[in-house]
Amino acid sequence: MKNTNQPPYNKFSEGEVNIDFDTTIGSNQKDIKIAIDSFTYKYPSTKLFNQKISEYYNFDTSNYDNNILVLQPSLMPEIAIKPLNIIYVESDGMQPISGELLYNYNQYIFYNSEKSFVWLKDNNSLLLKEVVTTYGNTHDNDLLQFVFHTIDFNSKIEIQELIFQFKDSKYFLRTEMINKIREIAYNGQESSSFSDVVNEDFYYALPKIIDKINKNQALYNSPEKSIAFLLNELAKSGITGSIDSYLNNNSNFLKILVDQNYFDYAKLKEYVTVIYTLDKKIVLVQVIDKDGYTNLRKSPNSKSEIIQQIKTGDNLEVITKDGDWMLVKTNENQKGYVHKTKVTETE
Repeated sequence: MKNTNQPPYNKFSEGEVNIDFDTTIGSNQKDIKIAIDSFTYKYPSTKLFNQKISEYYNFDTSNYDNNILVLQPSLMPEIAIKPLNIIYVESDGMQPISGELLYNYNQYIFYNSEKSFVWLKDNNSLLLKEVVTTYGNTHDNDLLQFVFHTIDFNSKIEIQELIFQFKDSKYFLRTEMINKIREIAYNGQESSSFSDVVNEDFYYALPKIIDKINKNQALYNSPEKSIAFLLNELAKSGITGSIDSYLNNNSNFLKILVDQNYFDYAKLKEYVTVIYTLDKKIVLVQVIDKDGYTNLRKSPNSKSEIIQQIKTGDNLEVITKDGDWMLVKTNENQKGYVHKTKVTETE
């Protein structure tokens, strides 16, 4: 059966700019071939062509019958041309078709040419960077080492672009990219104990990323697991104060970790169960008011201002006890007082 799926990026529209790449690239195939042939390029087999596109761009060419496949939504994207078995990229200069650029880019992608890799680093490093930051490729350690040296690990924007992939209106955490950052950029450093801190910019930027995920959970795929993964990275780096701060301000997350067996993140589990819970034993109480709710008050007396009504069955974290009253924190991080007769301690 003929594949009728339409490639997602073959048509580009932004403001008054509208491009149909099927038409523009299709009409230029002859000139593109002449340009790359002038450098005696050896075309890869169809099998190698499809394999490398899948490996480097996470794009399955078998899903589409189109001869032109645009690999990302962009005004100047990478474009797979099936009849030629090459990736077309535009020069960043005035000349749209550069045979030298096409030759070196394709030599690097399909044959891992060291000479072409050096040429691209010197002449068009942005194309190399895009293979990592846009497509999330982690297969080539030499490429990763080069790209990581260009990244400002103090920049939340650059880190966001590097460690997340955006697709289907969601951000997906690139866990393997983070593993590679530790392995390559920081020589595999991990703290030998929770009192030993890895002093590297990337790990001190992670709490900002965690906070962003927490505040915009609908935008992220598996936000709880993503946060746990990043907390585990902090535990491996000895930056435990940020773990304490997150758990103190998001008391319900500890229950999530326990319920999910810490998502199998061993270092996070070790820190939370051995260190964090010794420093601060979290006591949870459950509302049992027969009226169906109890009042959360601003001060520990029955005439104090009511901040919120808490439903029977809801859990609260006890901060302190004040006579017959408890200072508690709700799942929404709202603090206030409840009477001790309206709650019972959970197991």
